[in-house]
Amino acid sequence: MVSSAVEGLELAGALIRIEKDPDRFLQAIDEELASDGPEKFLARVAFARAQTWESRVERILAALPTQP
Repeated sequence: MVSSAVEGLELAGALIRIEKDPDRFLQAIDEELASDGPEKFLARVAFARAQTWESRVERILAALPTQP
């Protein structure tokens, strides 16, 4: 998977290739398609399944400062 830099992608950093150079973007897509396979597919599916409201709330609560 290839994307431009978008806030929030750090959660899927290992699954998404960030391409900042517009001239290389299409080449990056071709490279990612050529290297794709079942393992990468399963990793993307597992990541997507883990993105539940519960997991989001846990991340939000973890980021909040603790009360004394």
